[in-house]
Amino acid sequence: MLSSYAIAYNNRNKRRGQLFLKRMKRVSVSEENRLSYLVAYLHHNPIHHGFCDKYKSWKYSSYGVYLKAIGSSNIDLEYIFEWFGGQKKLLEYHEDFKVLKASDELD
Repeated sequence: MLSSYAIAYNNRNKRRGQLFLKRMKRVSVSEENRLSYLVAYLHHNPIHHGFCDKYKSWKYSSYGVYLKAIGSSNIDLEYIFEWFGGQKKLLEYHEDFKVLKASDELD
């Protein structure tokens, strides 16, 4: 389906190439602290791109699932809460989260 959409879009707009894959970037999660960072980074990303002012208000985010601790998604809440040391710790991590610069390293 996406391939057909891309072909039609490209024909209509007289352009070539992929529509979706250029923006995606794979990141290897080989260090434990990297997973914690990436979970919070994904929730704060709409702020970075100017879609909202507060990560809690972005309606397309999975943050609400973590906040309400309801299993209405494919997220394994038990695993994530255990990873952070509980729901409270996860929420605190999000409150204190700062996006790293390219020169910063994860501790």
